[in-house]
Amino acid sequence: MLRAILAAGLVAASVSAAFGAEPGFKDFPAGDIYSGRHAKPVFSSKETSAYKARFNSAARKPPNFGGHYVIDEWGCGSGCKMGGIVELKTGKTFILPTVSTEAGDFEKGQVGEYAYSKDSNLLIAKGHLNDDGPYGVFYFQMTPNGLQQIGQ
Repeated sequence: MLRAILAAGLVAASVSAAFGAEPGFKDFPAGDIYSGRHAKPVFSSKETSAYKARFNSAARKPPNFGGHYVIDEWGCGSGCKMGGIVELKTGKTFILPTVSTEAGDFEKGQVGEYAYSKDSNLLIAKGHLNDDGPYGVFYFQMTPNGLQQIGQ
C-alpha cells in the first residue's frame, strides 16, 4: 500500500515537472477520430451494469473524448456529478471518478465538473474527488485499461 502511495506521488511529481503547473489537452494527443461502426457496450462490473441505459445511449453518439471514446455525464445529487466512458471500437465501459462540491464551495466559485476533448486522452476533474478530500483539480490519462490519475 505504501509503495502504491509513493508511486502515485512520484507520477504526480513527474507530471508537474514535465508540464509545468498543469498538463494540457495538447500534451496527450489521441490520434485519429474514430468514424467506424460502434460496438455495443460491454458491462464488466456491477457498477457499469447499473447504468446500462446511459451507456447504451452514449454508444450511439460520436466520439467526444480520446478519439474513440464517448463520455456521458449525469448528476448524482445536489452538487455531485458522475458519468461513464464507452470505448466505441470494443464497447468497453468505465465509470468516471465522482466530483462533488460542499457547502461554501459555490461562494468560492468552485464547482464539480469535467473537462475533456475529442482529440485528447486527458480528462480534468474539478471538485472533491469521489466525495473525499479537499477540493482540487485532478488530471487523468485514458489508457486501454481505463483512467489513470497522473496529477493533482
